[in-house]
Amino acid sequence: MKVAFIVVAVCIGILYGKSKTREIPEQDIQLAAMAIGKWLCMLSDVDGNGILDEKQALIDSTDEDGDGISTRDEFARSWSKKNEKLHDNWSLTVFDWVDTNDDGLLTMEDEFLDRHHDPVTGVFLLKDCIMLCTNHFLQDIKKLKEEITEQENKGVLQLSGNV
Repeated sequence: MKVAFIVVAVCIGILYGKSKTREIPEQDIQLAAMAIGKWLCMLSDVDGNGILDEKQALIDSTDEDGDGISTRDEFARSWSKKNEKLHDNWSLTVFDWVDTNDDGLLTMEDEFLDRHHDPVTGVFLLKDCIMLCTNHFLQDIKKLKEEITEQENKGVLQLSGNV
């Protein structure tokens, strides 16, 4: 997981350095979104087998009060505890993605894993999660730029801007 975070930091660092001097190239935006997506999907793969099949484990890992469900706030707080440098925007973006019935709760009724099963293999692979997450993040470039700024403010990135 530390390797994934380093990849995220490097990609965001490159993106941030370029943003100080000129418009951010589309390829760099996609690279940063993919790196962040990879890291977030790896957090969701609780048992580390490369298959996202741990719906109950994800709920349990984000359910702070033990009632068997995870609220939007519980989800964001628990992910912030896993990595205090993760911008709240990304935690909330992931929650909005997995809360498929839009009731503000992450429960076994949410079909986020079932919805994305590969029709051939019948499972939701980590690589597919990364692509879906990347596309989801790219829908809001403003959030991506906010993440870059937030990472710089939190001290994750200490760049001279000469990248």
